[in-house]
Amino acid sequence: MQQPSIASVVQKISHELNAKAVLLLRESGEIIACSGWVEESILPNLAALLSAAASAGRSLGQLTGLEAPKHFHFDFEASQIYVSSINDGTWLAAFHEDVANPGLFRLQVRRYGQILGRLSPQEEVTPVGISVTPGATISPTLFANITDDEIDSLFKKPQLKGRS
Repeated sequence: MQQPSIASVVQKISHELNAKAVLLLRESGEIIACSGWVEESILPNLAALLSAAASAGRSLGQLTGLEAPKHFHFDFEASQIYVSSINDGTWLAAFHEDVANPGLFRLQVRRYGQILGRLSPQEEVTPVGISVTPGATISPTLFANITDDEIDSLFKKPQLKGRS
């Protein structure tokens, strides 16, 4: 049985979530795959925003001695962006408007992230040509190193050091 391509999975996620757009990107800002109704001209700005947020979360985690956030969201007046870590340095972002149940939407994004995390693409994974980091490359085994423990940790509540 042939494994689906990452691009086809991202397209399916966008359709099933009824999202305005879904992006799979590296923390460097390089977009691996995208699907939806967002103008291509604004994708580099969105990638830069998400990349900066992921990097800031990692830096704050190091500063405070806590684990970097695995999920975050931006809440605008008419829309939201929910971002979930797939593995170290790879993120799934979903843009939506007027979701009846935001909690369910976020859970679905995390579950789709798990599906993407299990993919070990047969074809070489190449970015869609949009990058805020010139010269960045993507390994053909992008999701090969994610473990079950990492997937399980996506659904655990963060605990502060020194507390049980």
